[in-house]
Amino acid sequence: MKVWLGALSFVLFFMLPWISWAQVARVHGMRLSATVNHTRLVLDLNQEKIDYGIETAEKKIIITLKHAKLATNLAKLDLTKGVVSSLVSKYRGDNLQITMFLKDQIQVKHFLLARPPRLVIDITTMKDVAKLEVAEISTAYLDAMESIDRMERKIIDQLYHDGAAKISQNSRDTVIVIDPGHGGKDPGAIGSRATREKNITLVVARKLQRILNNTKGVRAILTRNGDYYVSLRGRLKIVHSYNADLFISIHADAYKRREACGISIFALSQKGATSEAARWLAEKENASELGQAMVDKNRLLRSVLIDLSQTATVNASLDLGKKMLEAFSQVAILHSPKVEQAAFVILKSPYVPSLLVEIGFLSHGSEEKKLNQSSYQDKIVDKMAESIHSYLMIPFKGKK
Repeated sequence: MKVWLGALSFVLFFMLPWISWAQVARVHGMRLSATVNHTRLVLDLNQEKIDYGIETAEKKIIITLKHAKLATNLAKLDLTKGVVSSLVSKYRGDNLQITMFLKDQIQVKHFLLARPPRLVIDITTMKDVAKLEVAEISTAYLDAMESIDRMERKIIDQLYHDGAAKISQNSRDTVIVIDPGHGGKDPGAIGSRATREKNITLVVARKLQRILNNTKGVRAILTRNGDYYVSLRGRLKIVHSYNADLFISIHADAYKRREACGISIFALSQKGATSEAARWLAEKENASELGQAMVDKNRLLRSVLIDLSQTATVNASLDLGKKMLEAFSQVAILHSPKVEQAAFVILKSPYVPSLLVEIGFLSHGSEEKKLNQSSYQDKIVDKMAESIHSYLMIPFKGKK
């Protein structure tokens, strides 16, 4: 018995420090995003349950995380935008304390989210919305906070991290809307070989639909399944009517420089395009919708709500876009090595991660020829499907 107790004491002596460390929460990542009057700080955690407190003072927020360690570098955060001027961390016993120094008076909302575990700090200043009525400001703030909460949970908890779980539990299918660009009276770009963009995009979209529908729990829907015209607003209505989880718009455009070639991927930009090419293409794609009013009576109020609700959607879109570019690089030339951002109307679904994929340029002779080849189309579609499955965390079995 003494020998057994001695052995147990020996094991516990060496195991207790490990057990104690395992219970310590770790902040292994921090992300900061900002819009006109809203800043969001996200602390990535290693566990869902954590005891924390938030204190606010004049132009300062103090975050206290009990039994926690900082495992990331605060200096890497980009503080050029938003209301945060600096961050410092220190320890009080085994508690981690992060202090945020602010440029202006603020309102704060905070909450924990799971899968993955994270603490979200929402900071709102009313400085830039002073022209709004007091009642409108309150409504905008509350509505925006509710919207961004719903959107965070839908995009990340239900889609981004739970794709495989949803399928295994036989719950609602993951709905992906595929949009073949142009159609009917709108042929899109026309190549030197008389290739019409509307025809290429429909062929590719149908192929992608077939592959995605081979996956149990995934339902792929086309915005058009023939040569007919659907307005940009009409396509967005289809996305919303099916309560889509993902939206992919396929194009094969032309550009004023004949040497332009390769695949490009675009996500929404809330403040304009990231390159001259992105601006030019966005203006071209939006041309058919210029007659529709884009501005509400109170433009400022609308921008508050839309900017807030689209922040996480854009981030999710960029994540998928990066995966898709990596996959495309194995079989095709990339026009741009990064996901571009532009103000395409077709990408403006506040709660649905959306991408516009330019699978090539019909204005480039050799690329036009490849885009007409079924074997090349299959390679592009296969990589597109592979990256979507990776994003949804669903095993990809390829074509059947």
